[in-house]
Amino acid sequence: DGHKRTYIMEVAVNQTLTEEISTRLNTQDVSIVSSSENESGNIVLYQKVADGIDQTSSRYGSVHPIMNRNIENEDIMSESNSTQSIAVQLPAGCHPNQHKIVSVYLYRDKDSFPIPYNSIYGVTLITLLRLGLEDSLRDRFFASFLLLPLYEDMAPWNIVQMGSSLQYIDYDTRDITFDKDVSKAYQVMTVLMNYKRTVEDFKHCGTKSGTVYNLPYASDCVGTYVDKSLTCPSLSFPVPCPDGTCHSTYVTCLKSLSSELDKLTALQNTVFPENIERLTDEANSVGATLKAVVGSFSNKEYFGDRFNFLKSSS
Repeated sequence: DGHKRTYIMEVAVNQTLTEEISTRLNTQDVSIVSSSENESGNIVLYQKVADGIDQTSSRYGSVHPIMNRNIENEDIMSESNSTQSIAVQLPAGCHPNQHKIVSVYLYRDKDSFPIPYNSIYGVTLITLLRLGLEDSLRDRFFASFLLLPLYEDMAPWNIVQMGSSLQYIDYDTRDITFDKDVSKAYQVMTVLMNYKRTVEDFKHCGTKSGTVYNLPYASDCVGTYVDKSLTCPSLSFPVPCPDGTCHSTYVTCLKSLSSELDKLTALQNTVFPENIERLTDEANSVGATLKAVVGSFSNKEYFGDRFNFLKSSS
């Protein structure tokens, strides 16, 4: 997919969970009770209290009423009114193994985000497309693709064929959809474009700040004085700002710089001979942010000589 990533797999016995589930299921060996998987791929353990019902008739058969229950649930009735079953759903990435509950996670090198290691019964879309699909099949999968909600990273390696339909499987972005947001995409780009024009007329628009994908409009004007060591990998706050933090757009960055400007102006206006040394130390402590703000907002025609002290002290 064009990315170079490494992962660390951590396999560890979860003793606390083992003991809790052993108590719930009234057994000392959680690996010998019946188990199945729910629609999300999570393992469900269950223990029959009485005989007379076949709970393993199918993968989603008689245990289906208890599959989506979590570990906090109490005893529930199975499909047979005369038979009671105790069931718990394990957290994602947890599996019964060697008399214990074992958690298995993948950790990404870039942010240590934990990805639970569950079973996926499907084939990635990119695999299907590269193997080659007959035209009618490709059209069918394309129609299925269009029915999906809009997720953040709908690249073909994050979509799998499961049965006759496609599903999105990117674990860390699958809980948020953007259907409503994308409907305003062109309007939002227009807002940022027009805002930039006015900032340029105020002579406060510098170079574009670099972002992960260098998409247009989001990071205009604020790149001139950015510390090159500042990186902003989060797509929620992708814009490196001269204030030393990451922002959602250049607009919030400019507002932050303006706020810093107000603070520095107030600092300058309190300069008296008896506290000049203390104020100079305070100005120096601002460091790179001070220099960035002064550099971005020191248009002499607009501000005159208000920043002579700040410039000299920085």
